[in-house]
Amino acid sequence: MKKFVSIIVPLLNEESSLKITFNELSIIRKELISKYNFELIFIDDGSDDDTLNILNSIAEKNDFVKVLSFTRNFGHQSAILAGYEFAKGDFIISMDGDMQDPPSLIIDMLKKIENTDAEVVYAIREKRTSDMFFKKNSAKIFYKFFNYLSSESKLENVGDFRLITKKVLIKILELKEKEIFLRGMISWTGFKSEKVFYDRPKRISGETKFTNKKMINLALNGLIQFSSKPLELTFLIGVFMALFSFLSGLIVLFIKIFTDIFVPGLASIILVIIFFCSIQIFLIGLIGIYLSKIFNQVKKRPRFLIKTKINLD
Repeated sequence: MKKFVSIIVPLLNEESSLKITFNELSIIRKELISKYNFELIFIDDGSDDDTLNILNSIAEKNDFVKVLSFTRNFGHQSAILAGYEFAKGDFIISMDGDMQDPPSLIIDMLKKIENTDAEVVYAIREKRTSDMFFKKNSAKIFYKFFNYLSSESKLENVGDFRLITKKVLIKILELKEKEIFLRGMISWTGFKSEKVFYDRPKRISGETKFTNKKMINLALNGLIQFSSKPLELTFLIGVFMALFSFLSGLIVLFIKIFTDIFVPGLASIILVIIFFCSIQIFLIGLIGIYLSKIFNQVKKRPRFLIKTKINLD
């Protein structure tokens, strides 16, 4: 019996590249149709261009194409998660719809999962020549910092182009976190993984919808979701500040009692006060971020709302 492959493609205003992406995926499907059955699940994440109309037209002519449309933009991670919830495949592949995740790599991913006992195959970006300076270098810093802080999930130069098995999918869907960071969640499950490597090409058209602000929010969410070390560091900083203040007090007391030295130091005292006040504000803000994540979680609002479904039960 042929195994079933679900390919999940989140989209936001990709009218200029959508047909090309679909054509490339159709070529891969035809090449592998003797061995696998396929479904393509496209998620329209609140596009305000012609993306949804193009999707509807494609789905009408191809019953293996499934379409989900959100009521508004809920974010890239929520779009992939929606695809996960509707995927029926033995193997589930998520990828971007701008052709920066080459569809041809799907063949290598399927070979890797079939020839090993792995449950996850990551597509690793060997070169990021298409990325801007800020994105390229901030990604390196993020992965190093994330791996340092997290004792459970280890990531390096990965995106959301990956293959997971049904076994992993079931475990991911059991997690009910409101703030979603799928890269960390999949790594956290601990299933054995393999890698395939590729050079990330440029977008075929248009501009990236993953702005620096969204990238920073995703990185911050990942760090907060998978590590409590920042809170532990706040405690250590508090201890250091208390010790520093105590020692400073002893020095001032010693000078006052046992010497005749006059210490004006008004400017330096003000600078020290400002410095420690800024640290306190930073730490309070860090705790506030954790509290906001808890607040979002306890509200139990849905992670996305679906407006329309095509070719889906």
